[in-house]
Order: sequence, then C-alpha cells, then structure tokens
Amino acid sequence: MDLATSNPSSSSISRRTAALALTASVTALVTATSSASSAADTCDLDEPTRIALNRLDNYRPTAAEWQFHELQMTHAIRNAASNPKYPFGTVIVDTGGRLMAEGVNNSSVHPGYHGEVVAINAYIEQYGNTGWANTILYTTGEPCAMCLSMIAWARIPRVVWASSVDTIRNSGIGQIAIGAIELAARAHEIYQPEYLLGGIGAEVMDFAFQTRPR
Repeated sequence: MDLATSNPSSSSISRRTAALALTASVTALVTATSSASSAADTCDLDEPTRIALNRLDNYRPTAAEWQFHELQMTHAIRNAASNPKYPFGTVIVDTGGRLMAEGVNNSSVHPGYHGEVVAINAYIEQYGNTGWANTILYTTGEPCAMCLSMIAWARIPRVVWASSVDTIRNSGIGQIAIGAIELAARAHEIYQPEYLLGGIGAEVMDFAFQTRPR
C-alpha cells in the first residue's frame, strides 16, 4: 500500500518538506550568484585599467588652467541655450583657445546627434579626421557611452564637461549609468587621454538641467 496516498497528513507533510527544500535551494543559489556578482563588480578591472582610472581620477588643473577651461565652457553653455529641453552644447577648440567646431544636441532629428557627435562631425567637415592631438572638447554634460566612444576613437586627448551624468539623470534625462572617466580607463588599449575633467561650469548647467522644460 502507498502510505502517502492512504495518509493525507503524510502527503501534506511531504509536499511542505519538498517546498521548503526547493525554497532553500533557490535562496542558496541566489545568494551564491549575488556574492559572485559582487566579487566580479569589485574585481573586474585589470591592472592597466586600474592604472588608467587612477591616473585620470587624480588629474588636477592649475588655477590658470581652470580659468581657461571656464572661459571655453561659456561657449558650450551658449550653444546649450538653443535647446533648453536638452541643453547639451559642445565646442572643440585648439590648445590656444581658437574655436574649431561646435554643436548642440539634435537627437530629435537623429538619435546619434548628441552635441559631441555634432561638433566632431563639424570638425571633420572642415579639417578632416586629423589634428585631434591639438584639441580640447568642452561639453555641458558628461559624455555618454556613445559620445565617449567616439571621442576615444578620435583620440581627443582633453575633455572637459560641466554637469555630471548623475545630475543629468536626476533631471529626468535617462542615461547609461557609467561615468566617462571609467569608460576612458576601460578603453586604455586605444585611448590614453591627457585628462578628462568634470565640474567646469557646473553651477550654471546643473541649474539649467534641473529647471529644463519637461
């Protein structure tokens, strides 16, 4: 005789035991996976990437350089004002401050037309895909993954932005949640910039992002 069939109480206990065992197994699996993921998150940078990240994180401009950056950023901020809903403006200058190209976000026309991309395209139309070593790119928002990738492939050695990716996200504009400096460090095989610097003009642009039309 099948005792489980003949004894309802025994059958119920067996089902509860099986359910508890399954729950315990799933919990153990999730915990193990979570632990492994956390370990990977903290250890997934190879040594060259860590070195690149440390170097970029520790860049500090002189007072004169900071003033120069602030002056050039005013041109990018002026461009951003032409698109108050998405105030991403960009300029590319040479190391002496001569304006080479400029752009403003036009993603309503093309999803790739971020301010940085528009400015890079404008530079190439006038000067060709050359001379990047003598340039600085200023942009009102921290470059996204797409824009930083184009900057890396062009090997623009100096990049300066105003508002951080977190500020932009908090303004309601969705972003790929990874910072430009980390992206640049991960691109070290093709890209070794002189510096990437955020926060120049942030007091103006943070307000512009926070109060932009929705």
